Amino acid sequence: IFSWLVFLTVIPPKVLGHSFTNEPTPLNVKKAKPEPWNWPWH
Repeated sequence: IFSWLVFLTVIPPKVLGHSFTNEPTPLNVKKAKPEPWNWPWH
């Protein structure tokens, strides 16, 4: 279940990055990635 949370947290920004290459999505990807790794359960 936790792996799904990581998936749902990391994948959407990447999908947005692929869909809208002109948007500054890399910032969102960087913000979304560190969160799961900092969570105590991981």
